[in-house]
Amino acid sequence: MIRGGRALVYVSDVARAVKFWVEVMGAKLVVGSPQWSVLDLGGIELAVHPKSEHAAAPGVAGAIGLGLDVDDIESAVAVYANRGVTFERVSTPHVELAYFGDPDGNRFYLAQPKR
Repeated sequence: MIRGGRALVYVSDVARAVKFWVEVMGAKLVVGSPQWSVLDLGGIELAVHPKSEHAAAPGVAGAIGLGLDVDDIESAVAVYANRGVTFERVSTPHVELAYFGDPDGNRFYLAQPKR
């Protein structure tokens, strides 16, 4: 069901963060936009997002997360919900998201891009 994923970091300035990762750290820009950029860190993807109501403020605990890609978010949510996982669903113009927590309260999300 899960087929990959990426680390996610919420930042105060996407352009500044992308510039740091590309120019200083040598990452390759895969997708670039003011609202969502993806960088290839040599086998690990890093998604850079502006701060949102779904995340901790940049620079504090919780501002970095892990997203897990799925092909069919409805099926994945149904399977995991039957196993006791609770989800908060969010729909954006580009992706369907289902946020959930582990037993310690760490936040993760399932993601299915819209086609």
